[in-house]
Amino acid sequence: PQQYAFQHGSLQVCSLDHIFCDGALSSYTTAQITRLLPDRAHTAFKGLGDKPGLYIWIDSNLSQGAESYQIKVTTKQLRLSGADQAGVLFGLQSLAQLLQQFPTALPCLEVVDYPRFAYRGMHLDVSRHFFPVDFIKRQLDLLALHKMNRFHWHLTDDQGWRIEIPGFEKLTSIGGYRECTVVGHTSDNPPVYDNHPHSGFYTREEILDVVAYADERGITVIPEIDVPGHAAALLAAYPEYACYSAADQLTRDYKVQSRFGIFTDVLCCRDDVFVLLEAIFSEVASLFPSEYIHIGGDEVKKQQWLHCDHCSGLLAQLKTDDPEALHSYFVERVRKLCLQLGKKIIGWDELIDGDVDPCAAIMSWRGIEGGIKAAQKKHPVIMTPVSATYFDFYQSTSRDEPMSIHGLTSLHTVYDFDPAPATLPADQASCIIGTQANLWTEYMSSEEQVESMLLPRLCALAEVAWTAQPLRQWSNFQQRLNTWLPQLQAAGYAVSDAACKPMATTDIDDDSQLIVSLHCDRDNCDIVYTLDGSEPTQDSARYSTPMTIDSPTTLRSASVHQHTGQQYGDEQLSMVPHLALNKPIRFAHAPDVSVSPLGGRLLVNGCLATDRIFQFHEWGGFDENGMDAVIDLQTQQAISSVSVGFAAGQYRRLYFPTGVNVFGSNDEQQWQCLATADEQTIKQSAPRLCLTFNNQDYQFIRVVAENNNRAYSEEDRSIIAMPIYIDEIIVH
Repeated sequence: PQQYAFQHGSLQVCSLDHIFCDGALSSYTTAQITRLLPDRAHTAFKGLGDKPGLYIWIDSNLSQGAESYQIKVTTKQLRLSGADQAGVLFGLQSLAQLLQQFPTALPCLEVVDYPRFAYRGMHLDVSRHFFPVDFIKRQLDLLALHKMNRFHWHLTDDQGWRIEIPGFEKLTSIGGYRECTVVGHTSDNPPVYDNHPHSGFYTREEILDVVAYADERGITVIPEIDVPGHAAALLAAYPEYACYSAADQLTRDYKVQSRFGIFTDVLCCRDDVFVLLEAIFSEVASLFPSEYIHIGGDEVKKQQWLHCDHCSGLLAQLKTDDPEALHSYFVERVRKLCLQLGKKIIGWDELIDGDVDPCAAIMSWRGIEGGIKAAQKKHPVIMTPVSATYFDFYQSTSRDEPMSIHGLTSLHTVYDFDPAPATLPADQASCIIGTQANLWTEYMSSEEQVESMLLPRLCALAEVAWTAQPLRQWSNFQQRLNTWLPQLQAAGYAVSDAACKPMATTDIDDDSQLIVSLHCDRDNCDIVYTLDGSEPTQDSARYSTPMTIDSPTTLRSASVHQHTGQQYGDEQLSMVPHLALNKPIRFAHAPDVSVSPLGGRLLVNGCLATDRIFQFHEWGGFDENGMDAVIDLQTQQAISSVSVGFAAGQYRRLYFPTGVNVFGSNDEQQWQCLATADEQTIKQSAPRLCLTFNNQDYQFIRVVAENNNRAYSEEDRSIIAMPIYIDEIIVH
């Protein structure tokens, strides 16, 4: 809470035999009071009295504003006031937590509490995998437990349309059904499918039921209808709304996608498309009383418009050849359409790449930069960066983690996130209205998977969204989790144990020595480890301080619960000190990596990614130009072998290089070919190719990995160049 103070004395809970309720409280709120303290007599009141009991009322004069509440416990009375219905409900959640800790006698105290941000949300994608109404309500209960107040319902995408629209029944009969779903990762080579149909949608009655259920709990439901991209399901139902070119004969054989990715299927900018959208958004506006409708606007393959007769003509009218102008045109028409329906729009941060009216709220997902730019333009901003709020990312790097899309968002990472960057001046920082957890369900087919990806990270984000930044403390949060998570499990929620698992991080010291550290996000676990690749047990060495690695080592570690003795995780990291460790490296074609540690020396950091869960930030990604890397050993060294890792770690099967050549030089002018490998040799040696040769003295080593991989892309509807991913370049 924002403010609290314990005082002398206590209140016996059994003495609260009367509950005095403000007549303005909703029937749902009254029911929650009864559930919290059953078998108590209820009495309506208009003014506070001196009788013992629990007093609960709405006080619109609370200076802390909307959703705020106050609790005061004396030896005779327990008083709870809220600025509004939501404030009372959030106060009841805090009271329930107090009663859980002090079931017989509450300590005398005062609490003054209010949210830091007005928007505290969770996003759930029901397009990739559909979930029934009962499960949606269960998640709304979870949000209410954590004082969160927005549920962002992602209802449409390439893999399914989940809301019925009167007069457009094909949207659900065709667009809501897909023949199969990719098994494993969508980037696997080749992809594998399950051959099981997947379908489902929400009726008008079901949506109204969910909206009412959420409203009782102080939660606003924000629907998302994703346009103009992510429209494969819509176009499968109504292909006439796609782009068309008489000359290029753009294909119109659209389908609900069985794989995941970014597809070329975009809506055309013709007037009849906006007539369709008016019908869709009119129905959506009638079902959802929220101030906003989310229109998506992300990951649009805008180049597709250049091949369309109508859209290319529209560009000419706009006197530009930049398809970004069409994106702005499309968004602005949808914004005005929604405005006529009494709604404002939210869009992903691609909207800020073009011109969009400042009343449009921006959801900054590609990082915080888009949110900063939007705040500078006075847009309302919800900060949802992939680095901290994408809960479809892995929770740990342990090899026993279930397959996820990619990336790593640990519990500590979530808790460290501040939605309002300190660099923003006060007038711009005030435009940051909140944050939310984004849960995309490509790799979550069960309800248990969804909940275990949310918990405990949702607990951390709830505190980020509610509590003032100076009051948050990681060690204190860790302690409180130890009592809170068992309560969630007792309520039947699936809670991930990923935060109990150790994670390894490495660094290189000033003497170019490889240093490895282990840490765990829970404070009730000890870490055990081995350095010979064997499975650790409770009798293995206990971790205490960082270790120097001076020879090839495979570290494996696990955590042991301090009270139960339960063991968690299988963190594995192979490390190889070698001649090129931390040496300067440059590329003819820069690798595509989301993180470039060690000053860009990712591929000479001594850590192997080939036996780990695939993480983009641990690999160098290269396009059709392949990799051309030059390592400066800084002095002449006797070289006898060079090895290169490729393919991928756990849960991925990606493309191999089609050729590898190793060269040596002492002046970077004259290069001597030291070894070569063809495509067949490379495939036979996966996941690491080692090329050996006679000892030769060189300062510069050049490694060229060719990439002639081409394959048909469902996303692009054409044959395209496929990337390769390269692991550590080891020089001995």
